[in-house]
Amino acid sequence: MGCEDCARCVPTQCSGTGLKCPECGCESIIPVIYGMPAAMTFAAEQEGRLKLGGIMMGEDSPDWLCRECGHEWPDPECKKRLFSG
Repeated sequence: MGCEDCARCVPTQCSGTGLKCPECGCESIIPVIYGMPAAMTFAAEQEGRLKLGGIMMGEDSPDWLCRECGHEWPDPECKKRLFSG
């Protein structure tokens, strides 16, 4: 299931994408989603499938969260895709 309203380039389920936490190397990562959340987005956060990042997203705002160590980091490539259109 993807969040087409907030970030087309960010998968809601990340396993199998090859993404790894830059701190611990774990593949158990989830996207940080920005904007006004819908009810199903709140449910996805409760289920641990994503983290709500707030209404505003800045250039250095994190895009990913490691569920293992809690590290959050930005993804400049993702932001390029989001803001280039």
